[in-house]
Amino acid sequence: MTHSRSVAAVASALAAALNERGQCLCVPLVTAAALLHDIAREEPRHWEAGARLLEGLGYRRVAPLVRRHMRLGEGEHDDLDETEVVFLADKLVLGDRIVGLEARFAARAERFAGDPGALAGVRARLEEVRRVQARVEAVLERPLTAALRV
Repeated sequence: MTHSRSVAAVASALAAALNERGQCLCVPLVTAAALLHDIAREEPRHWEAGARLLEGLGYRRVAPLVRRHMRLGEGEHDDLDETEVVFLADKLVLGDRIVGLEARFAARAERFAGDPGALAGVRARLEEVRRVQARVEAVLERPLTAALRV
């Protein structure tokens, strides 16, 4: 639960900072999705299981953000959206600590070093996160470390 609280704090701060720079993000939606993104963490494909659970409970706006917190998929648009903020915040938090992307992905790369397919997936995910980070930093006109004061 501390991970989810930390992700929510980062996601909320990012959404608020992006809104100050002209984005139109729903901060309560970002906060709710970040708090609930790992609600089904013990289940296989926890992002899908969590989204289904939330849909069943009537949280139809939160569920899509939970579903995509592991992988955004195709489609980039001009304005950043809540899904990208939750996705990025989750990747910036390891346990309950804010860490850089390199640190976050180094352990995964080491874990899958003997599996070329899995390692390629880790690298692809890191590139996806870097693209979102670059978009956020472009809007903020400063590095994430400055925006989050880490």
